[in-house]
Amino acid sequence: MKYLKIHSLILMFGLLFFACGSKEDKTETKENLSPKNSQPKEEVTVETIDDSDENLISCEGVGELKITQTAKEIEKTLGKDAVKKIQMPDGEPYEVTFKNGSKVLAYEEYETTGKPIERIEIMDENLKLTNGVKINMTLKELNQKFKKPLNCTFNSEESEIGGLYIEDIEEYPCMVFKLDVLSGYIGDVMPASLKNKGKFKSNDPELLKLNPSLFQISINRK
Repeated sequence: MKYLKIHSLILMFGLLFFACGSKEDKTETKENLSPKNSQPKEEVTVETIDDSDENLISCEGVGELKITQTAKEIEKTLGKDAVKKIQMPDGEPYEVTFKNGSKVLAYEEYETTGKPIERIEIMDENLKLTNGVKINMTLKELNQKFKKPLNCTFNSEESEIGGLYIEDIEEYPCMVFKLDVLSGYIGDVMPASLKNKGKFKSNDPELLKLNPSLFQISINRK
């Protein structure tokens, strides 16, 4: 009888030990399979530019604003409140406001009304070209974006100070870039050697020393 009691106790402890061991194994297995212990996947961010983005500048226009549209057509596309005629030194363009608050100037053909837009001027740094170029980029940054020197022109006849332009852009033949310096006017700091040349490349050392930046992008209807 005593023997049976001892035997029963041994058997009971054995079963208890086995049950505890199994529970620990299951817990360990569950923990190993838990998402907490799995390696997190690396997120890869790829910058893409959507052609439908209202911030996108192209030879067709800016976002939903097309250079072939009339003022009435722009109102239908963006809303009547988004189009407002304003007074500027070079005419009376339409100030066009996009849903995100960005603004551009849209010029009709000279001294005409109801005709398609002839020129769009951009001075808002929230708008950008398909290659990422935007207002306030330095000339050095422009050279890096285009991966080649661009054709620059200094127009000494523009007002009293002159103007610096990038023209004949292979990728964007409809566009002209206007550059200026942050302190003062480009005509005041432009070296006489470049003024006399009139035309030069955007990688000219004397020009790069001035550190001019992109002040305005013009889209012209061809």
